[in-house]
Amino acid sequence: MKRLISMVIAVTIPAAVAGDRQIGMGKSVQPRILTVSKTPGLATFNAIEPALEEAAAQDTIEIIDDGVYEEDLLIREAQTGLTLRARTGNKPVVKGAGPSIIEIFGAEGVTIEGLRITGGAAVGLVATGPAVRALRVNDCRFETIPSAGILLDNGDAAEIVDCTFRNLGGAGISLRAGADVEITSNDFYGGPMNTSLSNGILVEGSSVLIDRNYLIGLGGSGIATVLQPVEAPRRESAVTIVNNLITGCGAADPQEGDGIRILGSSNTVNHVRIVNNTIVNSARLGVGFGFEAGAIASRAEMYNTIVTASGPPGGVASDIAVYSEASVSLSQTTAQTTIRFCFIGQDPVFGSLTRDGNITGDPKFEDAARGNYRLGYKSPCIDAGSNEAIADFTYDAENSGRIFDGDSDGHYDVDIGAYEYDYTLM
Repeated sequence: MKRLISMVIAVTIPAAVAGDRQIGMGKSVQPRILTVSKTPGLATFNAIEPALEEAAAQDTIEIIDDGVYEEDLLIREAQTGLTLRARTGNKPVVKGAGPSIIEIFGAEGVTIEGLRITGGAAVGLVATGPAVRALRVNDCRFETIPSAGILLDNGDAAEIVDCTFRNLGGAGISLRAGADVEITSNDFYGGPMNTSLSNGILVEGSSVLIDRNYLIGLGGSGIATVLQPVEAPRRESAVTIVNNLITGCGAADPQEGDGIRILGSSNTVNHVRIVNNTIVNSARLGVGFGFEAGAIASRAEMYNTIVTASGPPGGVASDIAVYSEASVSLSQTTAQTTIRFCFIGQDPVFGSLTRDGNITGDPKFEDAARGNYRLGYKSPCIDAGSNEAIADFTYDAENSGRIFDGDSDGHYDVDIGAYEYDYTLM
């Protein structure tokens, strides 16, 4: 298996040194709100970086206008619990020029909220130095950035919620080297900057919950696990992918256009659980699996998921398959992969269509031509899933409850796919 590290643009980011720039003289006991505005006299500061120079731990920096701030920002290790946010109703732009637009150097408990982040020479937001814990990125927009929107590694822990990633040269979110992240209710879109490296979420040796996201028209794959370098230490990671809509992957490079890519090796041990997703119109595979001969501990389970309409027009369609690289073991991959209660369009490899509750045919979406992949009336996916598989996730992609008697047969069973059909809302 080709090591897919090349999928991430190499970025050299100068490490900040704690103490390079001192936090300002103001170190009040009580947390402060430091305001920023381009309008003279309206706020304490007219740029963000001077406010960061002044801020101490637990302070809040609030931007109170829609200005464009052309600066690169550094949050220092001592600024634990810092919040950098837009005032409600404002959408300020942070337009960077350096290798990282926002760099967080080892600071724990940081919140970034309500910003539009664009430009730069490489990455939108990056954590460097000691592991960054309890980072929260909320309601931000990462747009027109040459490489990744967010890059986390080295044991960083974060929640990324309600953000938009659009027109990036790299992955929307790239996780490496033991990161532990929850990615919830975000939107990922393609754009003219997209390349084969423009995956939605890239996971290398990291644990992640990917829940209720839309990944639409991306240049590369929607969600891709990649292998660590051979010299990297062995890492075991839990990857849970639930309630996501993934459509139109491979817009820039069809040969990299998989909805979900699952890999494993002797030092990249992935335990992957894919539950109640809808994956359609991938340029290559809907879901691809590839465990190397030494990846005896990796496992993949897929339940209640729709995978259909994959492959090039007029080509050989395969919605799920095993990668053909020489390092991948076909027998090991199939033995370590479970596929149950799914809707699969084409499956020439696993033979899943006639067993384990899997079905095929026409999923009968509500209006696929207009991008509406909710289940339509009489869809075979209604009440066709496994209730047991959703014990921890009793909601759907729109945060509506699951397990209705959608086909009115007196039995309450979960539907297959990201959306639960509720005839009372029709």
